[in-house]
Amino acid sequence: MHIDDEQLDLDSFKKCVDSFAEMIQALSDDAAPFARWLFSVERGSMIFNAELVTEEEYDLGPCFEVISGFVDRLASGRDVAVCPKKARDGYLKLASALDAGDEGSARAHIKVINGGCSVKEVPVYRAFEVVDEPRDYQVVGSVTGAICTLNSKRGNKFGMIDEGTGRYIKGKFQDRMLDDIRSSFKRRATVSGILTYRSDGTIVSIDARKIVVLPEKLPSLSSLRGILEA
Repeated sequence: MHIDDEQLDLDSFKKCVDSFAEMIQALSDDAAPFARWLFSVERGSMIFNAELVTEEEYDLGPCFEVISGFVDRLASGRDVAVCPKKARDGYLKLASALDAGDEGSARAHIKVINGGCSVKEVPVYRAFEVVDEPRDYQVVGSVTGAICTLNSKRGNKFGMIDEGTGRYIKGKFQDRMLDDIRSSFKRRATVSGILTYRSDGTIVSIDARKIVVLPEKLPSLSSLRGILEA
């Protein structure tokens, strides 16, 4: 985030930093809860940096696409109801700290950078009003991907990366499935159950009822020939 107002007082600057951190933390909690942010302020500048990192190697490209889309909605005021509430609250605090009204020029810019390439730069200069809260809907279905987080001590929760979209999906499971979840951890699997979708068609979560571990890759033609000959 680059604050363009060089006359911003210290108290307002602190509020900007806190509200920006609150906003992006809420966005990553939704898109990539297995990751964490590293924050820094460039010396002698009004530039506040936040880097999303993980302990293990993950393709964060899809996560950045989700976060970038949310930031664009917040800044433009379009379809903000689909953004996480804590992120909306953080953005409103940021706009307030900048004293950014509906009119006039932007007093800050947020630049989302993925892999060293700038993918989006949005201004911070207006507040928004959420008219209608989105309504989630549920269907029976399945998701194929890799389970990457597991918490059996606080409500039997897990998380997986959807191999079709690269996005993180939160999940919960019943006690009887604990062994199956553990045995499929970090392996390619299909999880079936009740899917919850946002109004824009994005999968929010899955209430797992069954899990099937899948092969990491399809068998080769030569291996199939060997099976047939045997």
